[in-house]
Amino acid sequence: MLRPLALSLVLAATASAQTTGTCAPGTATAVLDASDVRARLSTDGMLFKPQDRDPGYVVPQPTAGQRALSPLYVASLWIGGRVDGEVRVAGTLFGGDAEEPVTEFWPGPLGPDATPPASCADYDRIWLVTAEELARYERGSPPTLDLVEWPVGLGAPAVDAQGQPLRPGSRDQTLDLEAGERPRLYGSQAAFWIMNDAGGPHRTTGSAPLGVEVAATAFVIASDALALDQTTVLRYVVTNRSARPIERMHLGQFLDFDLGEAGDDFVGVDTVRSLTYVYNADEVEDSGYPVPPAAGVDLLQGQAAGGRLWKCCAIPRTAAEFDNLLRGLQRSGEPIREGGNGDGSDGRILTFMFPGDPVTGAFWSMENTGTGRSVAGDQYAWVSTPEFRLAPGEQRTVDLAYVFAQGDDRLDSVRRLRAASDQIQALYDQGALVALRPVALSPPPVTEIDLLATPNPSEGDVTVRVRLPEQTAARLGIYDALGREIGVINRADWPAGETPIVLPRARLAAGTYVARLEVRGQGATVRSFTVIR
Repeated sequence: MLRPLALSLVLAATASAQTTGTCAPGTATAVLDASDVRARLSTDGMLFKPQDRDPGYVVPQPTAGQRALSPLYVASLWIGGRVDGEVRVAGTLFGGDAEEPVTEFWPGPLGPDATPPASCADYDRIWLVTAEELARYERGSPPTLDLVEWPVGLGAPAVDAQGQPLRPGSRDQTLDLEAGERPRLYGSQAAFWIMNDAGGPHRTTGSAPLGVEVAATAFVIASDALALDQTTVLRYVVTNRSARPIERMHLGQFLDFDLGEAGDDFVGVDTVRSLTYVYNADEVEDSGYPVPPAAGVDLLQGQAAGGRLWKCCAIPRTAAEFDNLLRGLQRSGEPIREGGNGDGSDGRILTFMFPGDPVTGAFWSMENTGTGRSVAGDQYAWVSTPEFRLAPGEQRTVDLAYVFAQGDDRLDSVRRLRAASDQIQALYDQGALVALRPVALSPPPVTEIDLLATPNPSEGDVTVRVRLPEQTAARLGIYDALGREIGVINRADWPAGETPIVLPRARLAAGTYVARLEVRGQGATVRSFTVIR
């Protein structure tokens, strides 16, 4: 495997590089917080950077006096490909032995032949709009500054008065609100920012720039459907602004998972769902989560590569190593082989690691490596797109969803994460997730019986959500820790879909409770929840 790497180094010496600018890294940040997620965004290619011990990605959002809990420390954008045969990568790392991120993305668009702005600082901004702000404007309130200055010319999604996509005529174009133009607002709250990889030298990868511009949109959805309420959706629109095609290109998301406490994490890849995820290696979670949750990143457009890196030894150092990981190889360029830690001399060649089902203990997973369980630890992971080509001026859109779930135990959380991924994917496939205008999203049709109590733990009211695929006879009982029934609903015509049942705070003393749903002909589903004071 050394010969292709040596060839790429020879080509790197002869290929012409894009011109780099002298921009300072972006410093602007914004927070999405209109749902049960709090997500900090930034203009330097990073996502969810913590600040002063405050996590950058929090789910669920804490109530008064609760600690903010996070399944993810930080994430970053990676893009790799080949220009005239030369490996070029834009990537950023945070953590490990890098105390501060060294960015390879800068704020702002690119001009002809990937010319960076004279001042990237002029674009160091994240525009943020909510459905509530838009509704207030429609009722006659003054518009917010971000609504007035929504940067249509930079690629911020917008529609005209007829609801059709708005095509900008200049780079500095903003909305004409009086003419009926509006942001194409996804979900309940959306953010937009723009970056490029030519604003300065690539000090992380040592690569020449690709000459790409990245328009980013992130949004959250406030919903009674928990899977939606606890999801963040991210859209990258990548444009090749250079005069040369980019071959064998991949876009990826690097993930430093810290599921609560970082030292007891396992990771896996669900190849059916294109989902790279983290879960706890044991039932003990010292971070504050009452039950170990599961979280992951779902590539919504199809098959993804993903994997696991040990922090001790596999941090990429060169453009070739970054590119290898994006392509589903080991850092060295050797293939990933099924079994163990993926670096054996035999086993099937794969482009991802740990695709086995941890719930059943199937091989190949961190629960079952073929020789036993993996050693739990602080995990790095990534998700990357299939290979594509980007001609000069061509665009490619990549959509990702950050999903979260919490069940009755660590493996039940994995089951629920899959269900959440399926709900988000179904809405995406129907065109309802990325909608033309603010819409009240509902969960897709229920395909199985389910029961959920939220929030858990709770200091106030508890909502028990009963989900049934069809109208049927069912009985819901609530029991205290001594097994005494403190409430019951017994109906012969329980409706299909999700039915929320609110248990008032005044009726619940501090302690652990059990909700038991009995469905005729289907047995019983049991969920526990905790009330604290």
